Amino acid sequence: MSVGVSCVSRASELVPGQSRVIVLPEYVEATELERVVTQNHKAIVVGAVLERNRCRAVLRQGGANLLDYLKADTDGTGWTKGVGHPPVDLPVFETESICVSVVICTDTQRTDVQNPVIEKLRSSRAKHKLFCIPAYMGPEWFSTPGPYPQYEGITVILCNHTDREARRKSFVMDACGQMIAAQTDREAIHVDIE
Repeated sequence: MSVGVSCVSRASELVPGQSRVIVLPEYVEATELERVVTQNHKAIVVGAVLERNRCRAVLRQGGANLLDYLKADTDGTGWTKGVGHPPVDLPVFETESICVSVVICTDTQRTDVQNPVIEKLRSSRAKHKLFCIPAYMGPEWFSTPGPYPQYEGITVILCNHTDREARRKSFVMDACGQMIAAQTDREAIHVDIE
């Protein structure tokens, strides 16, 4: 059974019921995230919102946030300060058929954040293992052609902001390391993962 995945910046880019997993970028407005959750209440919605001077990971399925994860890294935007340590609980949500993780933007460079999440995904019995990256990344990120061995066996979904020209475009990379969908401009991505 396939899983519909979307990378979007706003609710208006979605067809309700189209996707089981919806990934929004880092610094998505809380009101926009709420709009996506309300219109797609059965979907798993992933993103990262500004909370005072911190960035909080969000993974929602209907009700409350299912994660307790503040971004560890302080990045170059100057908008937020990282907490300096990995999350106490792994930012992973799992059912029988799907295992979804969230690692915010530059925390993908921190082995103390990323590696335990990857290990949890790999050990999952779920058919679909999704590594979601809500991001505000420049063009230098993931700039070399894959595959990226650290993600072998895991589908990577990077949803990046669209508010500047010089940026890494959003993409979906399958468990074999092949890019199966990538933005050419600022369009939403909708793809089925087999």
